[in-house]
Order: sequence, then structure tokens, then C-alpha cells
Amino acid sequence: DLHINFLTARNNEEVYDFLFYDNTQLIGALSMYDFERPTKLELIGFVHPNYRKQHIGTTLLQTAMKEIRIREADEVLLIMNGDSASGKEFAKHMKLPYLHSEYSMEFKAKEVQKSTKNTIQLTLTSTESLLDLIELSSQAFG
Repeated sequence: DLHINFLTARNNEEVYDFLFYDNTQLIGALSMYDFERPTKLELIGFVHPNYRKQHIGTTLLQTAMKEIRIREADEVLLIMNGDSASGKEFAKHMKLPYLHSEYSMEFKAKEVQKSTKNTIQLTLTSTESLLDLIELSSQAFG
């Protein structure tokens, strides 16, 4: 359910967040989420622009990796905004391979939607197509 509040649904016995401070100022953070299953973790992090290139992101990731090993995760994804040059640079520096991109769409109710010619046609399928549909769905959505 997309409406679950992942922060309150967390297991209180595990560490999910890693924070980096300069005295009392938060300058970096990395959070882990197990949306799909406990052994697949997604990481989202940031470092304040004035503190980049000081190994703060590296330290946060290395610290998180210790927790990831404890959990015996078999898949870890570092999530970043596709427009983030510093994020891409960090991933390259850490030698993290690019796997895939995700896109989002936003419906703006107040904007007038262009009407388009309906070129989509829905048809019933036969049971013979079931295996092909399963394969397509598996490739598209994992």
C-alpha cells in the first residue's frame, strides 16, 4: 500500500538512519528503506553542498554497509535524483554501477488537458497468452 507511513512502520530493533553532524548542524544523512522485502534495501542520502568532497557521503555509505551486512541484504539500491550531478559523481567515485531509471508523472487537475485521438484498443485475451503476459509483466515490473 503506497499510503503506509514507512517511518512509523519500521522495525524499532534495526537502524535505518545515519546522520552526520558538524557540531550541532546536520550536514549529511543516509536513510535505508525496505519497501518490498527485508533483504532488499533502498538508500537515499544527501550531503550539504558546502560539505561535499570531504568523504562525508563515503563515511555514511560505509557505515550503512555495516548494517546492511548484519541484515544479510541481497540487494541494495542507491536512489538519486536523475538531475543530480553531484549524486552521479558520487556514484561514479564509489564505482557503483548504473542499473535503471524510474520516472514519475504528475497530473495537474487545474491545467486543461489536451484531448487526443483514442488510439488504444482493449481486447480480451485467451488463456494461451497468459504465459506471454506473465513474462512481459515480469520484465516490466520485476
